[in-house]
Amino acid sequence: VDKLLNKLVDKELLPKVSIEIYRSRFYMEKTFREIAEDLGLTRQRVKQIERSMMFRLKNSKELKELLWLSSQ
Repeated sequence: VDKLLNKLVDKELLPKVSIEIYRSRFYMEKTFREIAEDLGLTRQRVKQIERSMMFRLKNSKELKELLWLSSQ
């Protein structure tokens, strides 16, 4: 998953802060408050970025292509 997310950042499909939030939420199991404090953002902004990232991941044609290529 990390390699795929890094490819998306490299292709400018996701902002780097999205990846930091993803890793903090799902790998380090931090709360929105903890992430917000770490990044100097509000909790609401962290939630918005996470929601936007999930939407982009779900609906990205490029992501589907990368997933298909990585499975080959």
